[in-house]
Amino acid sequence: AYTLGEWKDARAGKALGEVALKFTDNRFMIAAVLSSLTPDNLHGVVATVLGDKQGAEPPAELLEQLVSVASAFEDDRTLGMALARIGRADSGDYAAWQMTAVAGLLDALARREAAWEKYDASGELGKMFTFARATVVDADADDEARLRAIRLLGRSEAERGSDIESLVALLVPQSSGAVQASSVEALARIDDPRVPDSLLAGWKSHGPELRSAILDALLSRDAWAETLLSAIESGAVGAGDVDASRRQRLSRSENEDIKERAAKLLAGTIESNRQQVFEQHQSVLTMQGDVIAGAAVFNKRCSVCHKLRGVGHDVGPNLASLTDYSPPALLAALLDPNRAVEAKYLDYLAITASGQSYTGMLANETGNSVTLLGQEGKQQTILRSELEALQATGKSLMPEGLEKDVTPQEMANVIAYLRGSGAPRKTFEANRPQLVTPTAAGALQLYPTNCEIYGPTIVMEQLFKNLGKWEGENDRVVWNINVPKAGRYAVWLNYSSTDEAAGNTWLLEAGEHKLTGKITATGSKDRYQEIEVGSIDLAAGEQQLVLHSGGPIKVNLMQFGGLVLRPAPTPAK
Repeated sequence: AYTLGEWKDARAGKALGEVALKFTDNRFMIAAVLSSLTPDNLHGVVATVLGDKQGAEPPAELLEQLVSVASAFEDDRTLGMALARIGRADSGDYAAWQMTAVAGLLDALARREAAWEKYDASGELGKMFTFARATVVDADADDEARLRAIRLLGRSEAERGSDIESLVALLVPQSSGAVQASSVEALARIDDPRVPDSLLAGWKSHGPELRSAILDALLSRDAWAETLLSAIESGAVGAGDVDASRRQRLSRSENEDIKERAAKLLAGTIESNRQQVFEQHQSVLTMQGDVIAGAAVFNKRCSVCHKLRGVGHDVGPNLASLTDYSPPALLAALLDPNRAVEAKYLDYLAITASGQSYTGMLANETGNSVTLLGQEGKQQTILRSELEALQATGKSLMPEGLEKDVTPQEMANVIAYLRGSGAPRKTFEANRPQLVTPTAAGALQLYPTNCEIYGPTIVMEQLFKNLGKWEGENDRVVWNINVPKAGRYAVWLNYSSTDEAAGNTWLLEAGEHKLTGKITATGSKDRYQEIEVGSIDLAAGEQQLVLHSGGPIKVNLMQFGGLVLRPAPTPAK
């Protein structure tokens, strides 16, 4: 596949198309095929992938990539041929792959600012747009069909007004989160002065996630950001409705008018003197924090960029690896995130030739694209040919001004939660943390030898390779696991306990799923037993399992030998 790109022979395109079709699910092979595409062979590749048989369904994702390359090459012949084949209805209906491929082709043309009309000589696209509009308003259509149809709305200038109305009509609680997010994304693509007001029309009835998506859409164009500021000025949108991260974007805008207006309108929410803010919040350090309440603050405010105990998104630094968990250090990190920031966590601003702007960490760079990673793990990949500008802001992705969204007591609570969650990992000779995968029988074997060990008192005892001196509430062990399929697991605990330590509570956490129990005496600390203690649900994929105390510890939590999680039998129907 890599070599075929060097041939000028017409058969090379056909061969590349055949390889792509044979290895559709192999991303390395597809990458090799895409790297060999040239203006000479692309037409043959696309023709092969599309095939000649009526009703054949080529892989939609591959086809979307191919038409994107054809657009970049400005290969009008291939684009016209692809559109004629893809846009052809079968008995008045359209397959999923057709809708997806056409949406990809139209996105590619829009990035080039090329009009799709010149490729639609037969008028097939108009029919597909009509079908998409009917699907979007069809109350009986499932979400997958609606999501495909939404991507096609707003493409026709003649129907743009009604398309905007249809998309805005989906921004209601009756629509799923995915449909609402897709509708906002489609509206953000339509460069029309009616869009920003339409997005803000139902602001007071929208939930946090939908508001976040709308704010991102409004901040993607300077003219729309001005509309947002006008809405804040009129009181239609509260200044406090704009969270710290997006306030930061407005205050750092390249547009001086926007920056000045934001400074005036958000004067009560943006504080430039971070040291002064830090000093004003010293009382937080004397407050008693509530760990459970702190977990709720973390989930609401911090999890959009940080992941801890299986909750959140891996965007910012790994909080479990912090080396300083003292309250002053944590308070400084919350209030003054730019005091010390690693280069890889700097915020970047990308502006496209079409006038849209995106922010995020520079997550990946290739020869022809850059990828920004934003809050909630949202990725935005931009072709280098579309970039007008890309520059580091010199600031952390974590916003300043958190004190406007979080009360001093909530800060004390989240500090307590973080202190109970983090400390430097301890190292012992026989302890080698690793990613744990199921055995042939499907069991997860979780031992002191393959976990991460944290806390002030807990140690690994060499004789039995067990964990002992588990005396502090901040002591904990963490396993990184990979579960191929979500399901319920029976939990078997191997431990020993003296009479004096009996009654301690342990807590096992896997994201939002928890299992707790009490320790019973085994006769002595050297007499181990393995008992089934309950079951826990695990999601599919890589995640963390955390074991720690469920409250104050009497003497010693237990002498811990290990956990074995076995797939629980499926209940009979």
